[in-house]
Amino acid sequence: MSTDTDIEPSEIKIGELINLESYFDIQLVYVFSKYILNSDRNLFQDIVSIMKKERPKFDMPVSRSIHHKENKDLYQKLLDLNTTILKEEKGRAEGYSYAYDQLMRIAQETRQIEKNKWIYTSKALQKFLYEHNFWLLRIIDGVDNVHINQIRAKKFYQYMLNEVSNFTLANPPKNTINYLAIRERTYIELAEINPLIKATASHIKKIKHITPSIKEVLAERYNYSMNNCFIEGEGIYEKISKAVIEVTPKENNNYNHNNLRSFLHNKISLISLVYYRVMQLGGSHANIPLQVENISQSNRFLNGRLFLNTKEQWVDLNLERGLCCINIFYFDNEKFPCSDIKFWYGMCKVRILQLLSFETIEKGKLITFLNIAFNYPLDLIELNLYDLRAFGLTAKPF
Repeated sequence: MSTDTDIEPSEIKIGELINLESYFDIQLVYVFSKYILNSDRNLFQDIVSIMKKERPKFDMPVSRSIHHKENKDLYQKLLDLNTTILKEEKGRAEGYSYAYDQLMRIAQETRQIEKNKWIYTSKALQKFLYEHNFWLLRIIDGVDNVHINQIRAKKFYQYMLNEVSNFTLANPPKNTINYLAIRERTYIELAEINPLIKATASHIKKIKHITPSIKEVLAERYNYSMNNCFIEGEGIYEKISKAVIEVTPKENNNYNHNNLRSFLHNKISLISLVYYRVMQLGGSHANIPLQVENISQSNRFLNGRLFLNTKEQWVDLNLERGLCCINIFYFDNEKFPCSDIKFWYGMCKVRILQLLSFETIEKGKLITFLNIAFNYPLDLIELNLYDLRAFGLTAKPF
């Protein structure tokens, strides 16, 4: 359901979004049609060989009225779509999808007839696959990647949650397996929408994924960088990288908030900071392991970024602005200016996490205490609570 796009949340409306079932219907036809003549895809060729012999037919709407239909040959229709897709995608950027751009990106009224044709074709294809004992695996990933750190996109995230809730509770079609990959926080929010998610329905099985060895992942990134990025003669970078890997624990834990992406980002920035310090101390003669040990503590706290005022300054450094960053130097020149020590709000996130360590504290009491004791603005507290959840620093269901 998630597709890379330049569209911002402010440019689209909830009513213009395609639903999940239609997405799967269209995507199945798109992929099958696009590669129907590809001889390297053995599974596709097995299906096509049967289809060419049997030439199954189906009724497809040819006007706005779904009652006005024509009988079509399924194989020929898929071939026609193959011609259209290859023609429209020729010369386009890598990753461009004709189906996404023309049928899914925005549910345009003018494309409704064409969308219905694709959906009816998909239903016919699924029926054919079922009759010949082929199975479909439908995967949903990226539910929580809908600009989750932007307040204005919250309604789109909520829309995705509702769609996924309905998708999960519904029995899959015959010969179909539905697979949903989400973060633990998203699972909790799905259960809040519909508690039946946690029920022991016959078609629902929860699988908890184990975080991979962060030491092995970091070593793999290092090997890739050495082979593809570093130029000959950058021996200091190699020594620093090895030192960082050496002190990295084998398994992830709560200290890293079980956030592997942020952990890797932190270690990469640590390499840069140690390199800067080693150059100050005279290059390769400096004690690199000692510098890694000394700098890693402060680097963890600021995630390797020095003296950034607001998350907006991350735009050129990190595509997910402010990811897991607790910056004690934070202020906002417009909303929360820091003109005096009394208006220094940089410790707000830290105070919240300290208070959240008490299991029984309620949201209202937490906000009241921070407001009275530290004079933190209510809007700032609410914003920080939202950010801490969005960035995975707390799983409290606020």
